[in-house]
Amino acid sequence: MRLSFDWCHRLALVAALAGAVLGAQAANAQTRVALVIGNGAYRHVPVLPNPANDAGDVAVSLERLGFSVRRVTDATFDDMRRALIEFGQRARRAEIAVVFFAGHGMEIGGENWLIPTDAELKTDLNAEHEAIALKSILPMVSAASKLGLVVLDACRNNPFAAKMQRTVRTRAVSRGLAYVEPSGSVLVAYAARDGTTAADGIGRNSPFTAALLAHLETPGLEINFLFRNVRDDVLQATQREQEPFVYGSLSKDAIYLKPPAAGAAAAAPPAADEVMWSFLKDTSDAAALKRFVEQFPASARRGDAERRMSALAVEAAKAAAAAQGDRREIARSLQLELRRVGCFDGAIDGEFSDATRAALRNFVKLAALRIPDDLSLDAVKAVRAFDKRVCPLVCQAGERADGERCVRIACPSGQVLKDGACVAERAPSPAARPGTPAPKGGAAAKCFTFQGRQFCE
Repeated sequence: MRLSFDWCHRLALVAALAGAVLGAQAANAQTRVALVIGNGAYRHVPVLPNPANDAGDVAVSLERLGFSVRRVTDATFDDMRRALIEFGQRARRAEIAVVFFAGHGMEIGGENWLIPTDAELKTDLNAEHEAIALKSILPMVSAASKLGLVVLDACRNNPFAAKMQRTVRTRAVSRGLAYVEPSGSVLVAYAARDGTTAADGIGRNSPFTAALLAHLETPGLEINFLFRNVRDDVLQATQREQEPFVYGSLSKDAIYLKPPAAGAAAAAPPAADEVMWSFLKDTSDAAALKRFVEQFPASARRGDAERRMSALAVEAAKAAAAAQGDRREIARSLQLELRRVGCFDGAIDGEFSDATRAALRNFVKLAALRIPDDLSLDAVKAVRAFDKRVCPLVCQAGERADGERCVRIACPSGQVLKDGACVAERAPSPAARPGTPAPKGGAAAKCFTFQGRQFCE
C-alpha cells in the first residue's frame, strides 16, 4: 500500500515533534543531576538501619523532580571516590547539582569527613586515606550554573570518635560536624547544626530525611522556605533536641525544586536578610551574627542581631569568669595530687605555671600514660588513680631518703661524709708534719725551712 505525500508528511512531523519532546526531556534531566549515598552497613562499627531507606526514598523523589540520579548504597572509600568523580563531570553541565549523604560523618581538627563503610579510622591521620572530605565536594556542586546543594544527614553520634587515637594533641575529634561557609550559589544543609548530633530515628526514615521528603516535592516552595519548613518539623519531632541548619547564601532570584503549578501565581521570594535571619534568630554563634550585620547593614533585623550579640557577650563574660574560678580550683587540685605522688614541691597556689606543667609532664612520663599535659579534670583523675609515689624522692647533697622524707646524714666519730656515704677518716701522713724524722729503713727525707717552719717531702 502506498501512502500519500500528505500522510507521509504528517508522520514525519509527528516523529520530529516526538523527538523534540524526548530531546527536551533528556536535556532537562541533564540540567539537574544528583548523587545520593546511603551508608548503613559499616564493617567496623554497629550498623545504621535507616541510611539505605533515606537514600532510596530521596533518590526516587529527586527522579520525580526531573533529576538524573546516581544512587550508591553502602559505599566503600573507592565506591564513593569513583561516584564523586563521575558526578563532578556531570555537575559542570548542570543548572542544579545535589549531593545527598546519609550515614556517619565527623569533624577532626575543624575538618568535616564523610565516612565510607570500610573505614576503620584507628587514628585521626587515617581520615585523609579512609574518608571523604566535605571540602572536596563543595567545588563539584559549585560548578552548577544555578544552585549547588549538599544535604548531610550525617551528624549521628559517632562510634569512630570514641576509639580513635589522636596522634596530634591539638586535633580535636568532635561530636557532630564543624561550621562550614560555602561560597557562590551553594547551600550546605546539616541534619543537626554544627557541634550537635542527629537522631537516626526508629521509623523507616530519620527525622531529618522524613521532614525533607515531606516538603521536597511541594510545588512553588522556594528552596530557602523548603529548609525552613524542614527545620520546624524536625524541632517539633525531636522535642527541640535536634535543629537542622543551612549554611551559605543565594542571590535574590527564587529557586524552586518544583515550580508553582501552571496558572498559580508564585509568591514573591523573601528578602535575603529575612531568610538569613530565620536561621540565625536563635543562634548562639556571635561570629555568624556579626557576619549578618556586616552583610546586611540596612536590614530591619540589624537591631535584633546586635541585641542578640550583646546578650551573648554578657553570657560569655559570665561563663569566662566562672571558668576562670573553676580553672584555679582544678589547678589547685592537680598540684595537691602531684605533690601526693611526689612529683611537685612548689606552692599550692592554683596557678597552672610552668613548674606545675613540668611536674605533670614528668608524672605522665614516669606513669607511662598517654594523656595531654594540659590542665583538665581528666589530668586530676589520672594522678588521683595512683595510691603511691610515682616520682622518685630526690634529696639534696648531704641528705638521704628516709621513707617519704629526706634527712641529713650524720657520720659516727672517726668517719667523714664522702660522695653521699660515711667513710673512715684518713690520718695525715707522718712525713707531712714538721720536725718528723725520716722513717727508719728508708732514705732520708728531703726537708727545707721556710719562714721558720720545716717542711719535708
